[in-house]
Amino acid sequence: MLDADFQVSADGGGETGAPQVKVNPIRRADYHTDWVADRTIAWLDSLDAGDDWFCWMSFPDPHHPWDPPEDEMARIDWHDVPLPEGYPTSTAERERILDGKPRHWRLWYDGTLVSNYEAPSKWVPATLTPDQLREVTARNAVECELLDEALGRVLAHIERLGWGDDVDVVFTPITASSAVTSASCSKGRTTSTP
Repeated sequence: MLDADFQVSADGGGETGAPQVKVNPIRRADYHTDWVADRTIAWLDSLDAGDDWFCWMSFPDPHHPWDPPEDEMARIDWHDVPLPEGYPTSTAERERILDGKPRHWRLWYDGTLVSNYEAPSKWVPATLTPDQLREVTARNAVECELLDEALGRVLAHIERLGWGDDVDVVFTPITASSAVTSASCSKGRTTSTP
């Protein structure tokens, strides 16, 4: 994640050299998404049927580094991922669009303005290739699928415990780029604040 200067690394990986892409040989069972779901299920099993409870699950994905377990990457062939609808494939068209936006958009694209401290400071967005975009999009999609499956396992376990009608579940996207990264569940008396 960090380079020798303790900055977010711009090193590339995967098949395209896309920044923040990592080939991850970890087994799915040891990947953090399943780990969080497994710990949640184990905790739910430790409760008595009559207990009131609150649980907050927080998942790091979908988020860079784009590193789902490599054996899960067979779900999506990144070569087949279409570019986003309306994506300007020519550099000239992208730059024309950016030149019509506030100045900082173009500065960020050219790599002269660091405005997102989670993005690598030494990476120039203008260098992102269509294939790199496809690979990052595929890896993000796999992370979303794994997250969806993990949440499904937790919710199915709540049903198996017989609590399905008594549990409130809230899904919370943490960032605009995230699908669902956190979920809270509670059984029993709950209060909410504005």
